[in-house]
Order: sequence, then C-alpha cells, then structure tokens
Amino acid sequence: MKNKIISVLFLIISLCIFTSCFDYTELEREILIFTIGIDKTQTGYEVSAETLQSEDYDGQLSIKPQVITSTGDSIYDALSKLDGKFNNKVNLSHCGLIIVGEEYAKEDGINDILNLVFEENNLRFNTTFTTTYNSAAKEILNTSSENGTFHGFEILEQLSKNKLFNNSARAYKVINSIENQGIELTLPVIKKTNENEKKNFYANKIAVFKSDKLLGYIEDKDVNYYSFLLNKKDSMQLKLNIDNNIVNTKISLNKTKDKIENDKLNINMDINAY
Repeated sequence: MKNKIISVLFLIISLCIFTSCFDYTELEREILIFTIGIDKTQTGYEVSAETLQSEDYDGQLSIKPQVITSTGDSIYDALSKLDGKFNNKVNLSHCGLIIVGEEYAKEDGINDILNLVFEENNLRFNTTFTTTYNSAAKEILNTSSENGTFHGFEILEQLSKNKLFNNSARAYKVINSIENQGIELTLPVIKKTNENEKKNFYANKIAVFKSDKLLGYIEDKDVNYYSFLLNKKDSMQLKLNIDNNIVNTKISLNKTKDKIENDKLNINMDINAY
C-alpha cells in the first residue's frame, strides 16, 4: 500500500512538472512593440511601431531599436498590416506608450485609439498617452539616436519625473477624464528633437481636449500656474510690482478650494508668501 501511495504521488508531481501553459507562445515567435505612434495623413492613417532589432555578430548579440510603419484606411487597417510586415506575431502587451499625432487628435479624436485598449486583449490599461505639437508621431520615433536607446523609454522616463503627468496620462485615467462631465482631459505634449539639441522630448506645453478631441494648448508661461493650482507644484517664484518696486516672492501653497458661483469660477488659495 505504501509503495502504491508513493507511485501516485510521483505521478502527480510528474504531471505538474511536464504540463505546459495553455495559450503559451514562445518569445522568439513574437515581435514585441514598445511604443506606437498614430498619425493622420493626406491619404489615410499611418501607424509607427518601435520594436527591437537583434543581430548576431560573431557570437555577440546586438540589440537596437527599429521603427516599422504601415498605412491603411483606418488605424485598425494600418495596425493589422503590421503583422504582414513581420514573419512573427505582433505582441502589444509590452507597449508602454502611445503617441497621438496632433492632426489625428484634432480631427478624429482619440476614442478609436482608446477602443484598442478594450479590443486588444494584450494592450494594457496603464499605457501612457501623449500628443504632439507641430510634428507627427512618426517624426518623433524616427529622431536620430547616438546611443541607440529606445525613444519610448526615454519619453516615459522624462514624464515619470513630472508630477503633473506621472500617472494621469495612463489609459484608464484618460478614459475616466473623457467620460466624466466637468473634467476635461489634459495630456503631455511631446516634441521632435533636433540633431544638435540635448535630448528632451517633453515640451513645456499641456494639450487640452474637449471630449476626445484636441482643442488647444496651455502655453509654457502658464504651465507653472496650472501645476500650482492642481497642487502638483509645492512652490513658485513670482515678481510683483508694488508701488513701482519689484518684489521677488516665493509662494508655497497649502491648499486650494474652487467653486462656481453665477457662472464664474472662484478659486480660493491658502498660501504662504516670503
């Protein structure tokens, strides 16, 4: 009897060891997409995908970023054609950033792109959204890189240091902003960098949406005030002209309280000034 019990236990352990995962796909058979850029062109739509290219040089594996583009009558059509450009299946589960081109965001809005989060089972709800200013998403992804780094990772690292957008630009937050009345969506703006310019993709502007369409921008000079009002900035410097004298003031914010009275927005700020 004891030997029979041992045999059964051995069989159970063997089944656990040799059982494979359902719906498992080998990594070598997939193309990992880290960043997607979506643009509207004169003839349709264009999707740019940042992936990795690996090459073997005498036993030394070299990995560098590669941008693949595809066009179509819709973003769904353009995305489906990405599979045709690779021998392997496209995997979006590692896509951490979606760059929405300015023209696309203004004319089409981003609802169709948000639907991809629902429809593509492997596209994540915490994917970060950004838009552009005076450039296409494709141009940003094709910016030259001396050290061979992935532009998507660089952009995400820069945004992570900004309190205003280190979390609010994620897909699930974007969806909530669009669906909630009285809260308009704002997104970080990404710019194209020049060859001789220090690599800093984040533009000091904020994109403002009406529903899901890009309406305009909060300009550089007002970004600090906007951040301050949202309690995303602890303090700020102000120059005040008092009786023809310039007074340099540092203002720290304790809290803000806003309410609408007679169709006017009133903001009460509890501050300390030095």
